[in-house]
Amino acid sequence: MTHQSKIVSDYDPIVALSSGSPPAAISILRFAGKGSHRLLLSRLSANAETVLREPRKMFYTQLMDANGEALDTVMAVFFAHGSSYTGEEAAELYLHGGSYIVKAALDVFLHDGFRAAEAGEFTRRAFLNGKLDLAAAEGVNALINAQSRHQWAAAKNLYEGHLSRVVAKLRKQIIDALAWLEGSMDFPDEEETARISRAEVKLRVDCVKETLQQLLSGYNSGKVAANGLRVALIGRPNVGKSTILNALLAEERAIVSDIPGTTRDFIEESCLLDGRLLRIVDTAGIRREACRLEKIGIERSLEIARACDLALFLEEAERITSEQTAQFLPHYLPELSSVIKIATKVDLVSSKVGNTWIPCSAISKGGLDMLKTALLEHLDEHLASVEKRPFITTVRHKNAVLNAIAALKNFSQAFDARHYEEVLAFELRACLDAIGAIVGEVSSDDILGVIFNSFCVGK
Repeated sequence: MTHQSKIVSDYDPIVALSSGSPPAAISILRFAGKGSHRLLLSRLSANAETVLREPRKMFYTQLMDANGEALDTVMAVFFAHGSSYTGEEAAELYLHGGSYIVKAALDVFLHDGFRAAEAGEFTRRAFLNGKLDLAAAEGVNALINAQSRHQWAAAKNLYEGHLSRVVAKLRKQIIDALAWLEGSMDFPDEEETARISRAEVKLRVDCVKETLQQLLSGYNSGKVAANGLRVALIGRPNVGKSTILNALLAEERAIVSDIPGTTRDFIEESCLLDGRLLRIVDTAGIRREACRLEKIGIERSLEIARACDLALFLEEAERITSEQTAQFLPHYLPELSSVIKIATKVDLVSSKVGNTWIPCSAISKGGLDMLKTALLEHLDEHLASVEKRPFITTVRHKNAVLNAIAALKNFSQAFDARHYEEVLAFELRACLDAIGAIVGEVSSDDILGVIFNSFCVGK
């Protein structure tokens, strides 16, 4: 399906509660779709002619219930076709947020001909009507779910079109190169095509590839900015992982016990550390002498640790010098590139643990500030690298960039082998499709379903 720029006018009318669940001081109902003005006005005491003559103006009016009695005194605003969030005729109704009032109002509108909106349907319609591209639509959802300033900034970056503008520039460069290739095939003797050499086309394509590589290299940092730093707590059973989790959360979230194997599944919790979002995963203790059920948890722990942005490896201070400790990370998690090593139970030993370990004690609470500082350094390293440039934040973006780079690598190989222009043009079209997928120039219904189903109802 190709991203549409023409406003669609035949979508059925929908309604949804766009504010929080009642009870609340004020609740907001949102309406959109063909005929929504007529249906809504049939329940309001306001003069229809006056209201429709002055879109975007708030009107004070009465909302009538199923019996024609005044249900509530409300404020209503109407948006003309083509100038609303979705691009259709639309409206919003502000009413008192009592549970009975909201339910009665929704019942009336559903009876009158509105349909309950699906999750993300308003934004999906905005995308299909060309009011937003797909990356900006994802930014809307990210803004709603932002818990920290950095998440808000990453979402705002996406919603305001910073990534979309980079994509538009890349698409233009590819289209220019493709136009020359196709022109040289169709009109080989024309001056316009003859004056541009194959080498110049290759140079333009290489510039695109370099920008795509930069976007790809910033993915991990973009992901942290958008989703927080995901940190895995790993180590042997009863080493103090749950204690560290509880200390960082400042609450008793995990069961702390001296019985090995207490944690058999992972626990994931989020917290703000100096305004930065941290997602901490307490995993099952890793040991060779585990029962079948515990081994399932251990395998899961290893998978999670590999997928996280950072691992905290915990070991008891008195065992740090052992050969088993030295072999733990290379044996179990050789792929890890970012690890902070924490020595626990340091109050039980008299000697120091060395500069590469952060000493912690559950009894004295020592070392926690040092650990927080180390975590903030990792967070800020990611966040600083994406503050002033566009970046990709999702797996979908990453896969699109990888596909585009793969097509350009094929182009380079075909170019070096002096293949015909038709072969080169094929690879550029593949790159164009991959880049376009980021903003929704080419998107399947399945992809759109996954994206917009993650939205809340009413957005």
